[in-house]
Amino acid sequence: MQGTVLSLARLLTGFLRTKYIALTFGAIGIGFAAQGNILNLMCVSIGSLSLAIGVISRMNAPEIVNDRAKEKKLFQTVFTTQTFLCLLLIGFMMLFKKSLSERIFGSSDNELKLMLVVLGVPFTVTAAGYIEGILFGLNKFYQCSVWIFYIT
Repeated sequence: MQGTVLSLARLLTGFLRTKYIALTFGAIGIGFAAQGNILNLMCVSIGSLSLAIGVISRMNAPEIVNDRAKEKKLFQTVFTTQTFLCLLLIGFMMLFKKSLSERIFGSSDNELKLMLVVLGVPFTVTAAGYIEGILFGLNKFYQCSVWIFYIT
């Protein structure tokens, strides 16, 4: 049931965000938002490496279930890995922001838009790739639904 609520919340939030962009910026805004969303999804995939799924499966492993030290080490390892990858990604984007802006948005005048999308990636990775994995791993589906609703 909570998975359904989470999916519906994400769907509703996405619809409202798209409607707001359409009313505020028109068709050009929708195009930029679509390009920004695709860039964001790509960066989040690189930054998270789907480690949330690993967290969920490892937290239910018999050797970790009641061992707080191993659980803490797992969280620290995943968080450190994701933070390092996000910082590496931001550094890469900053080095090549002019050429990437031309390729993604069609003009090097849009470097600020590129950087705004990229600077949001660590927060998205933490929300979707870290907190979600921990809460699902602890079988706290309702709390996960609430967190993701507010973050999204």
